[in-house]
Amino acid sequence: MAGEIAAALTEGREAHVVHLGDIYYSGTEEEVHRHVLAPGMWSVSVEQASRGVTSWSLNGNHDMYGGGFGYFQTLLGDVRFSNQRCAEGDATSYFRLRSPSWDIVGLDTAWDSDVLSKGMVGVLEDPQAEYVAQVAGESERKLMLLSHHQLVSVYDTEDLGPTLFAKLAPVLKDGGVTAWLWGHEHRCMGFGQVQGVKTSRCIGHGGVPVLMTHTPEEPVPSPGVWQETAFSKYRGDHWGRMGCAILDFAGPQIKVRYRDEQGTTSREETIE
Repeated sequence: MAGEIAAALTEGREAHVVHLGDIYYSGTEEEVHRHVLAPGMWSVSVEQASRGVTSWSLNGNHDMYGGGFGYFQTLLGDVRFSNQRCAEGDATSYFRLRSPSWDIVGLDTAWDSDVLSKGMVGVLEDPQAEYVAQVAGESERKLMLLSHHQLVSVYDTEDLGPTLFAKLAPVLKDGGVTAWLWGHEHRCMGFGQVQGVKTSRCIGHGGVPVLMTHTPEEPVPSPGVWQETAFSKYRGDHWGRMGCAILDFAGPQIKVRYRDEQGTTSREETIE
């Protein structure tokens, strides 16, 4: 990731880095400092931030286990996340990025007014659904949603709840969302068209590996169409490799490269 950022700066391209949520186990201030903000941990340096590289982070269930203080105060209070602010200047857990052809809206699917919630099922507090509808109706730009919780799942179906689809149904039913990328499950997987969304991707393999229960030879369970199968072997078990997705915007097209922890580009595709 650091190499991709350095290349963008050298070539004079904009660079934005988005974390899809889950800051380690409890999201405490100490965990945020140690695992995210410490020198060499986050891929964007303070110096690069001063040169225009922006950082963004979504809220996840693990971010809220410690009360959300590590996320809202410590992480979003760091100078590298200074763009993630509302009009009044306060840190905000949902945001919008814009290119000439695309609107990208990051949603907070983890903040829940129910303090006893375990956070595994996504929610969507107001006024986010209304904001998505507003963005969708403003122009002819295509709309991409980013969230922590998933729209669809093959392996963790118990984490699917009615709230996300119900609140976003007015936009989804009109085909107003072209692409949706999320985390939550610690895997990288692509799906066919779901709920009117042409491109749906789980990119949750950025920090904690998952024990693989499938082999490359097995068919991908529907509605999945592909999944990353590269692994590292440890004590006889196969652990899925961690990685990230690089999105290069070129007009109405987005060229996507999936890179794993060893730097290998495992897959390329185009979103349009």
